[in-house]
Amino acid sequence: MLTHFDMRNSTKYICFFIFCTLFLSACNVFTKHDGYTYNKKLGYYYKLLGFSDTYVTAHPSDVLSVRLSFFKLDTDSVVEEMKYEVVARDKENLDLALLLLGLHTGDSVAFIVPKDLLEDQSFLPAEIKNDTVQEVQFSVCVSSIVDSVTYAEQQREKNLWKQAKHDYETFLIQQYMKRMKEKYTLLRSGIYKRIIKQGRGDYPEEGEYVSISFQGGLLDGKVISQFSSFDFCLGSELQVIKGIELALKTMKKGERAKILIPSEYAWGEYGSSDGSVPAYTPVVFDLELK
Repeated sequence: MLTHFDMRNSTKYICFFIFCTLFLSACNVFTKHDGYTYNKKLGYYYKLLGFSDTYVTAHPSDVLSVRLSFFKLDTDSVVEEMKYEVVARDKENLDLALLLLGLHTGDSVAFIVPKDLLEDQSFLPAEIKNDTVQEVQFSVCVSSIVDSVTYAEQQREKNLWKQAKHDYETFLIQQYMKRMKEKYTLLRSGIYKRIIKQGRGDYPEEGEYVSISFQGGLLDGKVISQFSSFDFCLGSELQVIKGIELALKTMKKGERAKILIPSEYAWGEYGSSDGSVPAYTPVVFDLELK
């Protein structure tokens, strides 16, 4: 038979046990990711990787240019890196726009966020978006912060500059056709095409494996790739430039064509990584669908 003393001690032990259990559970929550601080209100982890001494701070409606690096959880293995522009927002629900509030130009922060808490997942790479992972690990490095008015003006000037570049590329392509005395059909995409040999059969569809041979060059005659053959899945990323994909969708098996591709569907505003194609440079390809 338990005495009053025994019952009182038993109650103390039970309370102590419950306290320890709750304490350890709390510790597990807050130390789940070593080196990270837990934001209890929104349920994500963050860690400051680097900071700047600038006073340019992200406020609501400011536009931030950032570099995003995505990692496999708790490893240094990079899944993808990208440049991204996002408008900072003061919101109730968790997303990238909210995470960037209060950061400064030059700041670098790592985040670990439960995937199901992200209201907007458009910034996630396809590999992560389609994965079953429960948490997303990524870092953000802030390149610049501008207010919405300044950003709108910068975009207007950029669009005017791009239009001037586009018009000049069109002029160069027309001069090339005139010099070569060749007639081309302007496709809906903006690519110019001249059929050298007719093909037969159906047009290839997205997701279908195709076999092609091609040679590429600049409009001034410089060769950037010798004739070579290549098999790939039409529509898969980072296989061929967009212009070749678009042209192939208008070709039948066995068809050979010469295509003139504006930089928008070639190597764009940065040019090729090896420097063989400068920025904003149209290219010409001799392309055959085998």
